[in-house]
Amino acid sequence: MKTKLLLLALILSTSSLLYAGQGEHRKGKKHKRQLVSELNLTKEQEKSFESIMNNRRAKTKAAMESIQAETQAELAKILSPEQMKKLDEKKQQREHRKDHKKEHMKMRKHNQR
Repeated sequence: MKTKLLLLALILSTSSLLYAGQGEHRKGKKHKRQLVSELNLTKEQEKSFESIMNNRRAKTKAAMESIQAETQAELAKILSPEQMKKLDEKKQQREHRKDHKKEHMKMRKHNQR
């Protein structure tokens, strides 16, 4: 039971973090333009703002990768090799669905033009 809960937590946290990160990037450009406009930033402020946000994004990505590596190591301690293999397969399936969905969205956006 504990193993199933850990597995479910890993899958949900990883997929939601990755999806949130992608959504943030897409929305981020529009949001940045809005903020630059609403705050009436100077060109110098805009450059600094962009640098700060890019730095934050890099730190967030690094932190997520570290957390994922830690989680994998912890799970490897409690799961059997067969369970780890199944977990990896589930992760690959999720990545495949995500990639397929991303391609579908690109096609829809392209067709709307």
